[in-house]
Amino acid sequence: MNEAILTLRQISKKYRNSIVLDKINLSLEVHDVYALMGQNGSGKTTLLAIISELLQSDEGTIEGTIYEKESLYNKQSISVSYQTPSLYTHLNAKDNLRLLSLQPSAALNFLKKLNPSVVLNKKVKELSYGQKQCLGISIALSQKASLYLLDEPTNGLDVTSRKNLVTLINDMANQGCSFLIATHEWSIVEECCNKVGMISNGKIIKEMNLKTNSITIIKLKTWEPYKKDQIELLSGVEKCTPVDNYTWFLSVSSSFVASDFQRSLHENNIVIKEMYPVEPNQEWEIMYNNLLEKEG
Repeated sequence: MNEAILTLRQISKKYRNSIVLDKINLSLEVHDVYALMGQNGSGKTTLLAIISELLQSDEGTIEGTIYEKESLYNKQSISVSYQTPSLYTHLNAKDNLRLLSLQPSAALNFLKKLNPSVVLNKKVKELSYGQKQCLGISIALSQKASLYLLDEPTNGLDVTSRKNLVTLINDMANQGCSFLIATHEWSIVEECCNKVGMISNGKIIKEMNLKTNSITIIKLKTWEPYKKDQIELLSGVEKCTPVDNYTWFLSVSSSFVASDFQRSLHENNIVIKEMYPVEPNQEWEIMYNNLLEKEG
């Protein structure tokens, strides 16, 4: 197992009487691309600010190899891109790269890969939101860091820029970089993330390792209502997640045999209305929405 480059233990943050983060535990290793999934106001941006030491947590500790020897800013181990990048709007894109990046030529290279349509001599205030987003991301990626924190990086990006960003993240992760991506977009999770943490009301309510999971998800609908323990008795079912008494998500292993499953349906007098495999991102999204409903 790789050594953790970042470990959060019981991180909590409160503004006045409002709890923003509530005992967050999270760990990242080299090559990890971790998606922090949550709605607006769930605590994602605050957590990124605490990791990058722009904010102090009220409780908890932050550990890991990137914190051990020198101060964070001397090591330059972390690079951050926030949803609304801080840019000099009265200057052009090229001047922003020169002033805000430690590696302007690298930033320019990233920008050309992300969105070559950005006019370098155009003032930032005249650029589109998506072009500003690409500019901020390029500046963040140009820093030679171990961990990149990206806050809603796909917001405002066109299809091509979004695809290019996914390619860059995958390439950099393969080379040994790690990413923590605050997002609400499920497709980017499927395309470049190996871990996902679902955050709601300041708590990580569910974590999944997406790449090591050999489980297949099947959606099952029945004509009659059943209890969870009845469905769990079916052959090949590893786990059962109910949507209601008529609809179920079944986790089945790679050794699942459809004929055995059909036989156990008959033996348990369960008549199904429909059954079909579920795309991974659809299953994650439905699970997340169900968890949000339970959280209220």
